Amino acid sequence: MEPTVNQTYDAATNMAFFLSQLDNMDPVIHQPITNTTWGQAIKVRSGLQLSDESTSFQRLEWGASSTLNSGAIPWITQSTTDFPTVSITGDRVFTPMRLAGRMIAYTTLELEKARRLGRNLDAEKTEALHELYQLGIDQMVYVGDSSADTAEHKCRGLLNNPTVTVTDAEDAFDNMDTDTMVASINELLELVWSNTAYTLMPNTVILPPPVYVKLATTKYSSNAEKTVLTYLRENCLATTQSGTAPKFLPVNWASKAGADGKGRIVAYINEPRYVRYNMVPIRRLESYVDKAMWYTCPYVWALGEVEFVRPQTAAYLDKVTA
Repeated sequence: MEPTVNQTYDAATNMAFFLSQLDNMDPVIHQPITNTTWGQAIKVRSGLQLSDESTSFQRLEWGASSTLNSGAIPWITQSTTDFPTVSITGDRVFTPMRLAGRMIAYTTLELEKARRLGRNLDAEKTEALHELYQLGIDQMVYVGDSSADTAEHKCRGLLNNPTVTVTDAEDAFDNMDTDTMVASINELLELVWSNTAYTLMPNTVILPPPVYVKLATTKYSSNAEKTVLTYLRENCLATTQSGTAPKFLPVNWASKAGADGKGRIVAYINEPRYVRYNMVPIRRLESYVDKAMWYTCPYVWALGEVEFVRPQTAAYLDKVTA
C-alpha cells in the first residue's frame, strides 16, 4: 500500500524534528574573510565635516633674487641700498569630498525569527555594514575609484597617483638574486631621498604580497640565517641613514597597481604634512524610522581622496612581478 501525502509529510516532519534536536550547532557566527590595512599605511586629515564638498591646501615654493656674488647667502655691504628680496609662489590644490551611506533594514517578523534562533539581527547587520565601510576606505586609500572619474579629475589613491615618479625594476623579483633585490629596494629609497634634495628618507615601503613572501622567505646568503627582509630592515639605506628601519607593509592592492596590471612597490614618507587621506568617519543618524513593519536606520560618511602634499616624497617601482 502506497503512503498517502499526509503520511509522507508527517514522516518528513518527524525526521526534520529529530535532526534539529540532534544537531549541535556552533553558536559562533562565522563572517566572511576580509582584511584592511589602510590604517597602517596613511594618516587621516582631521577637522573635516559631512557638509564639506571639497578639501584644499596651498603648496608654496620660495624664490630669491640674485645677490652680488649670486650665492645662497645675501651678502651686503655698508653702502648697500638694494637689498635682495624673497618671493613666494604657489598653487591651491583641490580634491572632492563625496558622501556615502548604507542603511540597516529589517522587518519586525525577521527580528522575531532571529530572536527565536538566538541571533542578534541588528548587531549582525551593523557589523556587516561597518566591515563594508572599512573595505570602501581601503579601496579609496590605495587605488581610488575610477567610477568617480570626471573629465577634469581622476579619483586615484596612494598606489596610482600620476604625480609620483615611476621607475621600472630590471626584472621580476622572482627572477632576481638576493643582491639585486636589496639593490632595487635601496635604489627606490635613494630616489625619494634625491628627489627631496637628500633631506627626507622614506619610512614606509608597500609591497605586493608575492614580493613580500619572496623577501621574507629567501635567505640573504647560503650560510646566513637572516632573510632578505630582515637584512633590509637592519641594513637598508633608510635604516643606515636615519637609524630607524622603514615599515615593510604587504598590501594586496599593490599586486596589480603597476603598469600593465603588474606589481608595484611604493616607498614614501607616511606623515600628514607630506601625504594624508581625507574622510569623515561613519555616523549613525539619530532617527529610527518605523515604516509599516520595517525598521530602518541609515548611516552616512564622507570619503575624499589621498592628498600628496609633496609628491616628491614618494616613488613607485614597477614590473616587480611577472
